[in-house]
Amino acid sequence: MIELLADVGGTNTRFALARAGTLDIASLHRFANDAHDGVGAALERYLDAMGGPRPEALCLAVAGPVGAGRARLTNRDWVIDADELARRTGADRVLLINDLTALGHAVPALGGDGLQSVATPAVTAPRSNGQSLVLGLGTGVNACAVRDLGPAGCVCLEAEAGHAALPA
Repeated sequence: MIELLADVGGTNTRFALARAGTLDIASLHRFANDAHDGVGAALERYLDAMGGPRPEALCLAVAGPVGAGRARLTNRDWVIDADELARRTGADRVLLINDLTALGHAVPALGGDGLQSVATPAVTAPRSNGQSLVLGLGTGVNACAVRDLGPAGCVCLEAEAGHAALPA
């Protein structure tokens, strides 16, 4: 099975292929969004550059709100439609998720050197409740609450906040 993975940001879009569940690092390519009129055009250019593989599944992590098979970038006027991408690529499945939700799904795999405290808590609390928070502060503000359920996986709750002014 060939799966296409994408990170669709406001400035760049990154694509990669996974074969049989293993990421093909050599397939990772970045495209400047200013050179394309939408993610579909960038995706077609990527697939052409890779020799035209037909992915059976697509998963796009999008920097913006996602719902009902559609996503809208926060920092660009792109609207992404899962049905349109399925038609353009012939993929059987297309999943659009928020970019911080994608990061939230990776949190349970982190450990040791992958974790760092940003503040020393006043009281040392055990980390046994499985709760984490992914927070993105950039042009916009975004968060994803994560609850690690152990072998059952995890639950990721997105909260795309879009643009926000923060006090200095």
